[in-house]
Amino acid sequence: MYRYLIVRELLEDTLRRFSEREREVEVLDVDGLVAVGDTHGALDVSAFVVSRYLHRKHIVFLGDYVDRGGRYQFENLLFLIELSLVSGRVHLLRGGNHEDLGLNAIYGFRAVLDRMGIADLEEIFQRAYSAMPLVIKVPGQALFVHGGVPPHGAPAVDGGISSYAEEILWNDPSESVHDFGPPAPPEAMARTHSACNR
Repeated sequence: MYRYLIVRELLEDTLRRFSEREREVEVLDVDGLVAVGDTHGALDVSAFVVSRYLHRKHIVFLGDYVDRGGRYQFENLLFLIELSLVSGRVHLLRGGNHEDLGLNAIYGFRAVLDRMGIADLEEIFQRAYSAMPLVIKVPGQALFVHGGVPPHGAPAVDGGISSYAEEILWNDPSESVHDFGPPAPPEAMARTHSACNR
């Protein structure tokens, strides 16, 4: 029971702080960035990247922090959320298609919450997911999304982009698929889905 109360307090505090900065697009004016793909509960991978780069670069995590059997899914997600709030140098995309309660039920994160006795906190997790930006932009340098840019090119990141959310989360362009059109110059695009092979 004690652990449960601490987790609830931590999540509610995290949600409150996250909600204060909720936005669809985060614009960064920084030099020196590291992008990290799907960690799926690999706390050791997240911690390694942070320990190696945080002191000299900003780090963009591109989503998929939980699911797929990662050993420390809950801890990985909370580590990254808290670090993003405290450091100012860690940036999280909501972009992961696994930042979704439906997929959490299929791919394992829901089972983790059940084992911890905190499955009733799912709604708090969903609100925390929703507070993360869909796109991170470094003007003139890079556009970070989880899945890919929509087939008709990069959305205007100045206005609402929520109509593109499904494409941003799920697109997986490949050279064998011809529906995606040309890349969206002049900015580079970082995308993931299988970028982290443990």
